[in-house]
Amino acid sequence: MTTESRILTGLAERRAVDAAIAELATITEPAQVAERAEAIAQHGNVALAAFIAALDTDDAQLRGGLGQVALRLPRAQVLAALRAAARSRERSIQARLTALTLLELFFNEPPDEALLDDLEGLEAMALRSLGELAKAMAQDPLAIPEYLAQLREQPPEVPYLLLQVVPDAPVTGALITLLRMLAQDGDVRLARTALEHLGRIRSAASARALAALAKTLPPSLMPLAERGARKLALSGVNMTDASDTTDRPWFVPGRRWRALVSPVDGNGAQSLWFIGRAAEEDRGLLLSVLIEENQGVTAASGALDVALTDLPPSRPTGTLHQVVFDQQSILMLLLEVPLAAGQKLLHEALGLNWASGTPTPEAYRLLNLPLWSAGSAEAEVPAETAEEGAASDGEPDPEATLRLLDHPAFWGWPVPIAQEAAAAALGGGDRSRATMQFLQRRFSPQRVAKYQARLRRMATWLSYARDPEAAALARLTADQMQDRPPETVPFLRRLVGIGFEVAELLRTQHNESLSPGG
Repeated sequence: MTTESRILTGLAERRAVDAAIAELATITEPAQVAERAEAIAQHGNVALAAFIAALDTDDAQLRGGLGQVALRLPRAQVLAALRAAARSRERSIQARLTALTLLELFFNEPPDEALLDDLEGLEAMALRSLGELAKAMAQDPLAIPEYLAQLREQPPEVPYLLLQVVPDAPVTGALITLLRMLAQDGDVRLARTALEHLGRIRSAASARALAALAKTLPPSLMPLAERGARKLALSGVNMTDASDTTDRPWFVPGRRWRALVSPVDGNGAQSLWFIGRAAEEDRGLLLSVLIEENQGVTAASGALDVALTDLPPSRPTGTLHQVVFDQQSILMLLLEVPLAAGQKLLHEALGLNWASGTPTPEAYRLLNLPLWSAGSAEAEVPAETAEEGAASDGEPDPEATLRLLDHPAFWGWPVPIAQEAAAAALGGGDRSRATMQFLQRRFSPQRVAKYQARLRRMATWLSYARDPEAAALARLTADQMQDRPPETVPFLRRLVGIGFEVAELLRTQHNESLSPGG
């Protein structure tokens, strides 16, 4: 056998042993565990190397299986390897603790004092770190993002070390907030451990955190949060207990909530604002998120304490607010909608995050507890009018399409077309011919489908805005795009035509700025 063949054979054997060890976590029948452990041990040194590599686990089932493998390996070799792993500071804290556990449980080998002092020193350091976080957040509740940023710069095992000392740490708002943030982390193992800790803290604040997390975590973790909240409730913990102020200022009893949502823009993005106000107060909480059509929630910002006079005033559902951002002189339209409608839109966006693997922004993770603690109900979407629900027979006439694109909520839709046309110097010469060519070459079925989805989202928005005529036209226009060449759809022809006009205007302004005296 050649050297290369031996290497390949060795790699295949190691992969097979690694897979067999991983399966120990799923086997619960003692006889089957013993049988599998015996088969693994037959691989000798390969099994020993794979066994030591698998020590970095907090899974009790897998630890038991590893113990059975250890008993079937040469005693002197496995004891030496476990002692070395327990002493090695290059290994994770979890791996070192697992090595100690196996030595004591399966070989009756208690750890030496020096090793215990080393691990106890690390635990003391972790407890001090949690204490420092509590002090910082007592001064500034928004101090935790900086703490998390520093945590990410540490070795990967440090967050797990922090979680290991949670049972010994005092229950503070900082601790619950940290667990809530880690439960929303991209590391699933870390998230599960954080949720388990929250489920063991018998306080209303912990129950509220779990109830809120159950509404914003991906489906793989949601049941764990729900189960934790249910166990606390069955043990007598009342999540509505206002006397538990551990999670202030995140949770304030009696907050009244509003939701405001922007139109869908030409790129399919939408802004969503949530404003919470406690009774008789002139300050409140703001959470603003940006939703992108393929990724979900991609940006967020907000404040725990903002003057309500700086925000759109509270008005009935269907009221349209015009918000001007002074620094950029940008006008944003925001529509007042029922809270349940805003929550529903946000939850649908989170589904895109989970499907696309896009992590939610840190500001959203931090500020979402008050929103989801407010409860949620089925959104009351305005009933379709007869005109909206009518079958889409016939083609929207050009005049109707023109009215739709002249609606203030659609003013930004031609901008992406204009930018695309300007970048490629398109739209010159015969404008009608250029429009047809643009639609034929650049509007794939996938792009047309995106416009259909945007129009249907806009139909709902327009219904809340009490504009049934525009809502019906948006829905009808979306229906008319189905299975039709894009150049035959009046709405798309007009959209591209306006985009070309804007592109021409931009080119003219650019040329004038470059001319002498411009």
